[in-house]
Amino acid sequence: MVRGLGILAVASPLVAANDQILTPWDLQQGDAFGSSIDLADDWMLVGSPRDDIQGLDSGSVSAFHSNFRGWVQKDLLKAPDGRPGDRFGASVAISGDLCAIGAPQSGTRGWRAGAVHLFHRKGEVWAHSQTLYAPNGAPGDNFGHALDLHGNTLVVGARFADGRESDSGAAYIFGPPLASDKALEGGLADEGKLVFHQRLRAPSEHPSGEFGFAVSVFGETIAIGSWGARREDVACGSVYLYTREQEAWHLHRELWAPVPQDGACFGLSVQLSESRCAIGAPWENHEMNHAGGAYVWARGHAGWEMEEHLKPRKPMPEGCFGISMSLDPEGNRLLVGSRRGSPEVPGAGAASFYEWQGKRWNERRFWQAPVPRAGDDFGLALVINSSQALICARRGNSDGGAGHGGCLFLKVLAPK
Repeated sequence: MVRGLGILAVASPLVAANDQILTPWDLQQGDAFGSSIDLADDWMLVGSPRDDIQGLDSGSVSAFHSNFRGWVQKDLLKAPDGRPGDRFGASVAISGDLCAIGAPQSGTRGWRAGAVHLFHRKGEVWAHSQTLYAPNGAPGDNFGHALDLHGNTLVVGARFADGRESDSGAAYIFGPPLASDKALEGGLADEGKLVFHQRLRAPSEHPSGEFGFAVSVFGETIAIGSWGARREDVACGSVYLYTREQEAWHLHRELWAPVPQDGACFGLSVQLSESRCAIGAPWENHEMNHAGGAYVWARGHAGWEMEEHLKPRKPMPEGCFGISMSLDPEGNRLLVGSRRGSPEVPGAGAASFYEWQGKRWNERRFWQAPVPRAGDDFGLALVINSSQALICARRGNSDGGAGHGGCLFLKVLAPK
């Protein structure tokens, strides 16, 4: 392993040809490298929220760049005001030369109120440009637990924000100054900064609904997961879709599982693409307790319709299939993470790779870590594009040793 480059060569006996295992600079046991991940073009961000670089669990984010050698680490990002316990890197999102990083337990505005840090890239260096806080936020909100960025639209979840109910949750939208902002400021609004646009809450707030636990944005659509939402007194979970009209976002559709199950946590994970929305229900019961399920909704001329209900190939107790989701931008390739890949190794994790074949989703590959170990959390964070699947194991180890700092597995996909 070449630690200085943050890369484990493909010649490792643990990886197949054309695959890689990545680790960051100076990885330490317990860093939780791979707790979050995002990918855009030839740049990738991977969070290590338990890194002690600025104090216990202050957190860091590794920035990787892809070249002819594969993925190579180029930068290590830290919060400019990083403190112990911030968990900087618990969530990451990247779009072009802008990235957003969540520190949901930041105490700058109160105990675990949370913060989001923005960085801009110049060449191969990422420089901090702005810190965002929840307008009217409160201690314990966990602003930044989840976030997503598409173009210059940023959506941030605050899972524990209180509305009419305790821990009902909220989501905040940021973007460039609007025409109305510029008019109020006499045309002097800073074009390079993101400003607060709107706060979203569930139309029917529920105690511990955690609206904003998962968020996704693509184009003119935002999806917000609320795994504790209730329907007819069943705490089954829901996903809310919003669309933009002029300068405001409006509720467009509520998505529910066709057969709601109490405690299924529908909406614990959510991912939008150009034409689809993938939703995880990892505590769904079928055949086995908490085997999990995943749903794909497609957007057509008649609006959003459920396309398919996916289930694990081998249901097992506490498998939690659907605990993480990733769609490629075109919406034709899908990764689904599970907490359990085999009955013998609890918590080792797994990832299932699906492709859309014109009439249905077909599972093409099923992956586990080369040496599955209990508690590795392989697949708890993952991302896919048209050519690669990147699967994190936040408690895994690249060489099969005893350390548990985290690592990242890259799988090269055949062209469609």
